[in-house]
Amino acid sequence: MQNKLPSGSGKKGSAARWADGLDMAMARSMALFYKLVEQPILKNYSSTALRATKIGYLPNYDAPAMARSPNTEARRAEITQALLTVIARHGYEKATIQSIASQAGLAPGLIHYHFKNKQEILLSLIDMLAEVARSRFTRICDAAAAPGLRLDAYLEARLGRGEGAAPDAVAAWVMISAEAVRQEEVRAVYSQVIAQELAMVTELVVAALREQQRDTRGARTLAAGVLALMEGAFGLSSATTAVMPAGYAAKAAKDFAHMAIAAAPPARHAGR
Repeated sequence: MQNKLPSGSGKKGSAARWADGLDMAMARSMALFYKLVEQPILKNYSSTALRATKIGYLPNYDAPAMARSPNTEARRAEITQALLTVIARHGYEKATIQSIASQAGLAPGLIHYHFKNKQEILLSLIDMLAEVARSRFTRICDAAAAPGLRLDAYLEARLGRGEGAAPDAVAAWVMISAEAVRQEEVRAVYSQVIAQELAMVTELVVAALREQQRDTRGARTLAAGVLALMEGAFGLSSATTAVMPAGYAAKAAKDFAHMAIAAAPPARHAGR
């Protein structure tokens, strides 16, 4: 099931045109404020301080953040989804603000109103993809009660080609992992997602080991192997689509996990 993006090709009603016009006016005002006021202030702070946050606000700013309106959240989601499509097809380096705006069916000024720069959209995309992956796992694992079946459901959710599979999302994730090597800010957020993923896989593996009355002390290492297999499969599926066997990844990951669980030593006592 692929996520559809707004084409922006249809005619807009007067209310929609008015909303876009208001957005553009706000975008111009924010851009002018940034140029005349905020930018000179920020130049007085070191780049290290600025890197301390994901979104660009100063790390010691304690005032409560203003809640975004539902319309703002929806617009940011459209822009983030547009970046996903652009980088999946053309790569991150070729994803310009103009191309993102074109994909979203928006004016470039609106992109700058909702995001300071392209990197900020990329950070939003990392969070979005992580949430999509969690949601797919939740749907698939609903019918899986036994620990071993829940581990299978997790691997099917991440690697399966059935309902909810999104090749563009996989390709975008591969691009994100490459940018995590190059950009410190992206690496920080990417590492957080991988750490959360490793914790989830470890929990599933521990439960599956206990179900088979196996020692759980090697669970984190086994979980790391499963996660590495997954990430490698993502890269191969994007770079060598005609080489690897169709649909191999989910089955290979399940076989690897179950063989490793079967090979683990017996538990020394109940609950270990």
